[in-house]
Amino acid sequence: MSFGEQFPVYSPELFPGTTATVHFGYLVAPYWVDGDLRRGGNITWEILTSGGSEIADQYLGQVSQFIEVQQNATFVGNWMLMVNYMRVPPFLSSFPTNTFQAVLITNGTNSYAVFTYECPEVQWGNYATIGFNAGGTYFENHEFSGSTDAPTIDCIAEPELVSNLVYDLVPSPGDVQCTTSTPEPPSSLETCRGSGYETCCASTCASTTIECFCDPTCHFFGDCCRDIDELCPMGDFTLGETYLLFANSYHINRVSVNGSSFEILYSEQFSGGIVALDYDYRDDMMYWSNINQGALSRAYLNGSNPELLYNTSDPSIYDLAVDWVNGKLYWTEDTRGEVLVLDLQTRLKRTLIANYDTATTRAIVVDPTTKYMYWTDWGDEARIERAGMDGTNRSILHNTNLVWPNGLTLDIPGQKIYWIDASLDTIEFSFTDGSGRTLLDRQDDVIFHPFSLTFADDFLFWSDWVQLTIFTTHRDRPNDNIVQLDLFTPLIYPPHGIEAVTPDRQPQVENPCDSASCNSSSMCLLSPTSPDGYTCVCADDVPDCIGEISEISYLEVFIKLLVTRTALKRL
Repeated sequence: MSFGEQFPVYSPELFPGTTATVHFGYLVAPYWVDGDLRRGGNITWEILTSGGSEIADQYLGQVSQFIEVQQNATFVGNWMLMVNYMRVPPFLSSFPTNTFQAVLITNGTNSYAVFTYECPEVQWGNYATIGFNAGGTYFENHEFSGSTDAPTIDCIAEPELVSNLVYDLVPSPGDVQCTTSTPEPPSSLETCRGSGYETCCASTCASTTIECFCDPTCHFFGDCCRDIDELCPMGDFTLGETYLLFANSYHINRVSVNGSSFEILYSEQFSGGIVALDYDYRDDMMYWSNINQGALSRAYLNGSNPELLYNTSDPSIYDLAVDWVNGKLYWTEDTRGEVLVLDLQTRLKRTLIANYDTATTRAIVVDPTTKYMYWTDWGDEARIERAGMDGTNRSILHNTNLVWPNGLTLDIPGQKIYWIDASLDTIEFSFTDGSGRTLLDRQDDVIFHPFSLTFADDFLFWSDWVQLTIFTTHRDRPNDNIVQLDLFTPLIYPPHGIEAVTPDRQPQVENPCDSASCNSSSMCLLSPTSPDGYTCVCADDVPDCIGEISEISYLEVFIKLLVTRTALKRL
């Protein structure tokens, strides 16, 4: 539970955590783990005040009495917030579920949090955080936090089988340590000139709190403030060099492959929700999805001239892929289990793969050189599939030893496909026909919740939600060394989609659609099964669409119209 604004970090971290938890001040975590109310369950809450009703006074009295016993202190609460988490499932799943309760109670001077768990109602959530944080200077983690013991929190109170935790949320004077003691904030900003930070934040120490003041033009960033309008790159990027693009909800960022240079290219400061991204190197464009807006957008690779491409009716676009040869944008829609394509010139849309209720399509990559696309599915039967970029010739490459295949990337010259599993903490690859499956690495103590995977210059890079960073390893020697990029700027929000930008990853080949003659209501898609190398497919919601234009098709249309007119005359 956060206060004042929505907390943007899904994956748990031990308190005091990163600058993200510091920024948001008070956080109360009865069981912080990545749940998904879209899949089931609900959260209910109620505020009770003294004298409000007979039952309110009864509840307040019971909780106050319990706290008095637990804390060995006199306490009578007069205000209480009661929150019930009912049958909450994991992210992108519907089972198992967790049920527990959190109560915040105060008398205006003392405040407590009471967490209640009944055995066996907590059924999932390894590495959950249990406790609270008060701005990074006063916090507490339960001993099970961040460990595989977390789901057993509900059954430790034998024989009662009801676990209760009580936390005192108001620190004593000795609990808070003052790290900075400047009585007033600076009157002016120092211009950001390569340091990446602003010295526009001051702290004043009181008996129990630390207050921090930021200039209105700054964004609170840990123990200082950063100028919102400054990109503050640490170093310069050389034209043509390989670099990484990654999204972290509010920003699209560019970082060098060794982490030494960092730059914010594009920001959506108020809405957030940037998740998936890809790029077209030849056209100097980048593309992204926003799950809060259900939108697909693009801009130049330097972040300029952003443009909305398409508004979808489904906000769950967790990955997309650009066909850099034929000018198409492919994406997956998680909740519908679909794979779709958008013509970047005409903006026509086509649903290529329409799955079933148990499908949860996730990562997607395309290879225009072979005219195949590949995607992952988190559904009841987790799998990796491929099909032609026109949706034909669909087949399953892998459907064993998979749980959450989260990221895909291609080695096009070697015709290999790599993936990373967020549940099994594994990195694997196979050839693009499914043969030669090989486990590259499994490190539970390093890989926690990988989201997206990319490949360049013999190295794999992936984003990690839990550790708020990017990791890399050599594709042939992953067990030798997994390295965390030493990012100059710490990440506040979890990194999502990541792509290595280099022309080597997008080889240019002849586009058979350049000589195709598709109707204006259809689109030309690359096809591995067509002798011509392409297929004209009708766009969604276009009635009476005729795919390819030819003399025969015109004759067929004329005959159909003639027959229809004759039939009408007979009627």
